[in-house]
Amino acid sequence: MTTLFESEPERNPPDENWFGYEVYRRVREALFALPTYFKSDTWIEGILATDIFTLNAAFRATIEDQVISTLNRMREVWDPDEKYTFYRFVRQPQTFPDVLLKKDANEDGSLNEEILLGIELKSWYLLAKEGKPSFRFQVTPDACANQDLIVVIPWALNNVVSGYPKIFAPYVELAKYAAEYRNYHWQYIRQTRSRTEIVIAESIAPYPEKSDKITDKPVNDGGNNFGRFARTGIMDRYLEIAKKESLCGIAAEHWWSFFKIFQEQRDEESINAELNRLRTLVRGADREIDQQITDALEDYFDFLSEDDIRIKGTRIGIESVLYQYIHRDQEPKAIVQHYHTLSLEQVYATILYYLHNKKRVGAYLADYLEYCRKSKEEYEKNLPPVVARLRQLKAERKSGGAQTGPSQTEPGDITSSTA
Repeated sequence: MTTLFESEPERNPPDENWFGYEVYRRVREALFALPTYFKSDTWIEGILATDIFTLNAAFRATIEDQVISTLNRMREVWDPDEKYTFYRFVRQPQTFPDVLLKKDANEDGSLNEEILLGIELKSWYLLAKEGKPSFRFQVTPDACANQDLIVVIPWALNNVVSGYPKIFAPYVELAKYAAEYRNYHWQYIRQTRSRTEIVIAESIAPYPEKSDKITDKPVNDGGNNFGRFARTGIMDRYLEIAKKESLCGIAAEHWWSFFKIFQEQRDEESINAELNRLRTLVRGADREIDQQITDALEDYFDFLSEDDIRIKGTRIGIESVLYQYIHRDQEPKAIVQHYHTLSLEQVYATILYYLHNKKRVGAYLADYLEYCRKSKEEYEKNLPPVVARLRQLKAERKSGGAQTGPSQTEPGDITSSTA
């Protein structure tokens, strides 16, 4: 069927009353927490700087497999109540979606391949030659369930040209919306004089068989560009931030520019000119990067006053989370268990906001601690009589000098029953 989409699509996440909504929400949180949990035993070295761009193709599948293994190790994040003990993330290459969260068996051991949700998982090497993800996403919208996701995992080596793979904050989007937006972009946003109709795959349902024909096809695609996901513009804001991720203290985009200089046939003079230009960019970029990250993170908070910053949608101040993190060495997941109204994403955002603004937020936290100290001192100076009496009794008992009998308290004294 050939069709034109007349209006821009809207995101349609799963209904909150759907039985799997809670695990869907927690899986999304787990995806954003991946950089903290991800550990790879793949050590890479001996690569020439001029061959750095080739890592994308060489290790794409390895990174994706390790991400799936990490998600399964993160069960305590996406299934803290152990309601989905018999579910796990399973990869199914060459089929949509790449990854399924499905049930392998029932409690009695009988087979049960119930699917809870799917993830179209793509790794993206931050220093890839294209400068942006190059994968194609041509799946028809009807092949996507409302809870299915498309996830892009950026990665690089921790020492840039050697070391272990390190992943960064992922791009996460509803797969159905992504497919609908891709078609809408092809028909209405893309600048072209060619025909823009698309032949939509028919009779397709979520979690298709490998033999099903599930791709949409444009009537005219002379440049073979349909489905190049990053070119639709849907990821532009995310890519802008991801390219500024720090690798050994320098933004990824500047490393990319540096390696690109030596990929091209240039004479020494032009290379030096490019290096000088890049040096100027790097020196001026650090302040800009920090400010952009801070601006993005501030969306998570309500700034009620200079000494009252609350986590958006809650009555919890950032000082409560930071005190647990800094002074009690609590992990983010433990903090979420302590403050049930917070999500893991909000806790990570609070910690990251502190790390990017240590001087300012550190002063805010110091003022809070000083206020607590003075309040405690004032309280100690003016203890309520009942509290003072209870403390006295406790001290006497601890020293072994406590007396018993009715003469110790007056009848009806609250401390007679409390002590």
